[in-house]
Amino acid sequence: AKLTVKTYAPGSMWGTLENKAFIEPRALAIDKSGNYYVADEGPFKVRKYGPERRAQISWGNEGKSLRSLKVPAGIAVDAEGACYITDARGGDVSKFDKAGKFVRKWGDRGPKESTLSTPLGIAVDGNYDVYVVDSGNSRIVKCTSAGVVKKTWGKAGSEPGQFNLPTELEYYDTNIPCLA
Repeated sequence: AKLTVKTYAPGSMWGTLENKAFIEPRALAIDKSGNYYVADEGPFKVRKYGPERRAQISWGNEGKSLRSLKVPAGIAVDAEGACYITDARGGDVSKFDKAGKFVRKWGDRGPKESTLSTPLGIAVDGNYDVYVVDSGNSRIVKCTSAGVVKKTWGKAGSEPGQFNLPTELEYYDTNIPCLA
């Protein structure tokens, strides 16, 4: 895969205080078409921008509905454009289709295998498996795109195979998830 780096000239800011494009941006994802997805904690939303950085759609809101986001912390987009968002306060993962329509939510707060505690980073591999950084439980959870847990690994500690409040995860073509 070829990586293209774009440099924007000084002064070509995106999301200034004056235009209020973002309030508390927490995570960014870019899909294969060059669209940007920003998880913004301030308005409890995800915003999708085209490659030219024009707003296309936003979704999510504060509240108790299924599509609400309390603290959107991580975001990933799969090859079909479905968007996965971790909610650090809600202890769950929400999935939206490429048009921003709510598809499903999974996870509950807790320490059991099927629960999450402060999910932060998230990534999706080429098989549509979803990797969630379950920071509060110091582990990684691998799920299907429907939220069925396939595998967990890690626990709190500083020994090999243990984590101390992990935060981010990326998945590359090497079939190896990379954790920070």
